[in-house]
Amino acid sequence: MSDKEKEDRILKETQNLFSLRSDYENARSNYRSEMRRDSERSDGSYAQEARREAHQNELRDAEHSAKSALDAQERLISSLTKDYLS
Repeated sequence: MSDKEKEDRILKETQNLFSLRSDYENARSNYRSEMRRDSERSDGSYAQEARREAHQNELRDAEHSAKSALDAQERLISSLTKDYLS
């Protein structure tokens, strides 16, 4: 791969990193907001609590997934940069 191609790939992956970081921040904010709202709620019926817990699990899983994607992208950019500089 030529230096120009490497630079283009680093640029593309860095732009993707910004998008993934935004996705993670949004997922994290959504999860934290839900947990804050939940702490202010009174207990509901068993069915209500089950739905809340399922929703919170979905939000937590979305946050973890977004964080994993962000971490993987950071590792990719680090690898590409090291390759470019060597």
